[in-house]
Amino acid sequence: MIGARYAPNISKFIKILSDFMLKNSAKFFQKIKWDILARIRPNYFIYSGIKNDDENKYINSGCEDVQRLIIDDDILKSKIDFNNASVLEIGCGNGRMSQFIGKNFKKVYAVDISPRMISLARQRLASFGNIEFLVTDGGKLPIQNNAADFVFSYIVFQHFPNIRMIEENLKEVKRVLKNDGIAKIQFRGKVSTGGLFRIFKWYYGVFFSEEELSDILIKNNLKPLKIYKTNEKELWAIFEKNFGAPKQPTCIKDN
Repeated sequence: MIGARYAPNISKFIKILSDFMLKNSAKFFQKIKWDILARIRPNYFIYSGIKNDDENKYINSGCEDVQRLIIDDDILKSKIDFNNASVLEIGCGNGRMSQFIGKNFKKVYAVDISPRMISLARQRLASFGNIEFLVTDGGKLPIQNNAADFVFSYIVFQHFPNIRMIEENLKEVKRVLKNDGIAKIQFRGKVSTGGLFRIFKWYYGVFFSEEELSDILIKNNLKPLKIYKTNEKELWAIFEKNFGAPKQPTCIKDN
């Protein structure tokens, strides 16, 4: 009799617990993974294009990427007064690009899921008074509403393991952007290598076509300004807040 009486509540608790674990397990795994990688070989796992741990090349790569991806971008130049703008960098790692973003922007919020990466970044860039390094849980962004003129992320969202995590971050991007703000984020545009076991690779992440990415942005009430590829793997989206009612997407699938 007692078991029958409490069975519905127990079932409800189990469902709530399982939903919570499903929702948060991916973020928890990402936090552990990147903290481990930060202790093994942080420069390589942040930017694997440099194989020999050359510190000067690593620093120069950050400078070149900021110039190429932000400063020289025609859309961003037309929308942002860099010297007077605040920027949120999602997935700053140990500050590879943060250093040069800080030289061009008034205020930088640099966030990362790994406490170890943030610790390394604070050590490397201790002299930068305009950069605030913050740890994120992989979903919620630790800054106020309408705080950023610009949100930027490179080689970060390509490691997110599912659409749920992508969308949670996009909702947060919308929240922290100012009404006239703009975002530029890179996503994975090609399936990860490794066959059936690719989900166990450190670099794994969900991938999209241009149409699928546009649909996800629209679904989350964001307005795509430009979606394009710079190479087979790197898929970019430049977007802003959409103040109209969200449209129904044409196709979205989980990978």
